[in-house]
Amino acid sequence: SSNPSQISNNKKRLKLFSHKFQTPIKIIKTELDVKKYTRSTSYKTFKFFIEQLAQSVINVNYQNSPFSKNLPENNHPEFDEVSNFTMKTLSDLLTRLSILVDETPCHNDPCTHRFGNRAFQDLFDKFIEENVSFIRSIVENTVVQEMEIEKDLENISHSEKEEKIESIVEELKVYLNDSIGNKQRIDYGSGHEAAFLAFIFCLFSINAISSTANCYKIYFVNKIFKQYLTVMRKIQTTYRLEPAGSKGNFGLDDFQFCVFIFGAAQLRDNDEKLIPDDFTRADCCKRFSDKYRGGTII
Repeated sequence: SSNPSQISNNKKRLKLFSHKFQTPIKIIKTELDVKKYTRSTSYKTFKFFIEQLAQSVINVNYQNSPFSKNLPENNHPEFDEVSNFTMKTLSDLLTRLSILVDETPCHNDPCTHRFGNRAFQDLFDKFIEENVSFIRSIVENTVVQEMEIEKDLENISHSEKEEKIESIVEELKVYLNDSIGNKQRIDYGSGHEAAFLAFIFCLFSINAISSTANCYKIYFVNKIFKQYLTVMRKIQTTYRLEPAGSKGNFGLDDFQFCVFIFGAAQLRDNDEKLIPDDFTRADCCKRFSDKYRGGTII
């Protein structure tokens, strides 16, 4: 899979037409593979990307920044037309996923599977069939921008353009498909959450989202990722997805992980002087659930 590292440096802008995209395959299968991966450049780049997202929302909750709810307008210094289009499309995609859940009722045979309801498999098939059009619209818009910026691409043929778009879509959709759970096991865990963030990482990497404008990082964490979590909770409860890799009473959440990273960042240097211990109280969680991720996840 591609490993663009220009996330923090616009001078290293990925050139889409010279980069070779490829369909990702699963190669981390053993403990030895995990150790090898954690020493790789790919791991360090992805980890740094998540850290950047967290840094963008330090003391930035759902109420004290306009970018927690709204995209920048065209008169804002960080406005980027392609980024706005991408974010709106992501929101539409997650809205559509929520509607698909409503349109896919549970089967009346809960005993045929050890935990989850098999209707999730129907939802999964619908999702992978429909999400391609959303990914393609994002990629097409990004490629058009690339062709406008890079003057040496003026002679690119229509077939070359379409071939490039298709290769990017083929790479991105693997991560997105894996972001709502496993079809066969009917489960969901932090690895699937990581797949969604890998998908977003790729969007930043291919310049579908500006890597230099902080407002888009805030909007992703406080709006898009929040929307993703909401629809995933809906899927988990509707189809009773089994926790993948449950840690039992040693885990704060059997399904999510990065939500705690972003939630902790929001609470850093917060105006209310809240500390982690405060969220062991139900009244505190209820009071601040609309303002801080910490209140919601607990």
